[in-house]
Amino acid sequence: MYYCSTFREKLAHGSRLTVELPTETESLEFVPADGSPGYTIWKRLQHSPSKGRLTGSIQNDHRWELPQVTFDDEGSYNVLNYWNKKSKVVLLAVQTAYKYIDRVAGEDLIISLEGSRYQEANLFFSGEYGNLTLVWDGSPAAENNPDYDGRVKVRSSGIALSHVNVSDVGRYNLTDRRGRVVSITKMTLVDAHDFSADRNFLSLLALLGIPVGICYCCKKRRRRNCFKKSRSCARPVPNTRPSNTPTVPPPSYNDPSNTSGLVIKIKLTLKIQLCNAYGLNTGDNPIYPPVYPPTHPPQWTSDQYNPTVCLYAAVTLIHPLVKFPFPNVSCKWTCPNCILSCI
Repeated sequence: MYYCSTFREKLAHGSRLTVELPTETESLEFVPADGSPGYTIWKRLQHSPSKGRLTGSIQNDHRWELPQVTFDDEGSYNVLNYWNKKSKVVLLAVQTAYKYIDRVAGEDLIISLEGSRYQEANLFFSGEYGNLTLVWDGSPAAENNPDYDGRVKVRSSGIALSHVNVSDVGRYNLTDRRGRVVSITKMTLVDAHDFSADRNFLSLLALLGIPVGICYCCKKRRRRNCFKKSRSCARPVPNTRPSNTPTVPPPSYNDPSNTSGLVIKIKLTLKIQLCNAYGLNTGDNPIYPPVYPPTHPPQWTSDQYNPTVCLYAAVTLIHPLVKFPFPNVSCKWTCPNCILSCI
């Protein structure tokens, strides 16, 4: 079903016009209100419009804007879709802008052009002391009047009247080349600027801001106290995973004073001695000669003499790594066949 929405806009001269462009928009055309032929402002494949500017993107918040509307912008703005059908129509009507300005004697008065070209601007003054044309087609027209000699200046942003006085109090009408009134500015002279409105606004802002500031400070202080309390109450969490990294350096194995453990180093010493069947040495001892002479002759019928080998091990305890439950004592025990030394 085909549907077209129509919007009516009434804007003061120099205001901003915004036309939203839906996603399916293919073009935007303008039909002037004075009956002149219409034309296309923008097409989908066109990068920039012929007037105004584009904001956003086609997929998100796509808009066409006219910063300052004039009487020449009055008319119909038609948004066309893919089938060249109107999906949206904006009817624009431009009105005269009204302004009220207070000035202190000696200050400058600036009248904005409200989007008009300064080459086509005309400014007329009407007040208690008479009527006067100040600007005509963008040029000062009151140079012959000694009261306005050098005081009127035309700029691209506006018309400036310097050093205002009592004779400048009145109404200023700004028109375009066709005589259409762009703006009406009424100026009054005051002794001093009244900032009561600003004072009221500041007072209201202070009343609203003080409670908010107090709440923020209290909340910040409470958060700081909670943070300190949480840090003081924190306990270290034990590490349940075994760690293979030693926390202290390993002991030196060459340090005799280290008694942190037990290392047993066995040193074997092989000694061969000729012994009889009873394990006694049969060699003659010159220091201890036999007390009695042998009573029997040698028995050649006895078992064949087999020399035995006696072994003994010298055990040395150095740098223990494993600490035994019994105290470190010294003991010494010997037997005929072996010699065991414990130090």
